[in-house]
Amino acid sequence: MSHCLTIKIQTDPVNDAFTNGNMGNELSRILIKYANSIKEVGDSDLFALDSKLYDYNGAPVGRAEHK
Repeated sequence: MSHCLTIKIQTDPVNDAFTNGNMGNELSRILIKYANSIKEVGDSDLFALDSKLYDYNGAPVGRAEHK
């Protein structure tokens, strides 16, 4: 059985958490946090891949969703 899974991550990095040369560090932190949150997701709970993404200050900056 073949599976194809697409995960789309969309972010709007325009607030203070991304300034002063922190773009790469903050995007990395957000992606690592997301990756850790989906480690245990199985075939029957793919809905758990959908998530809001938050910056260091707790502000929503995007979302991840599966198709």
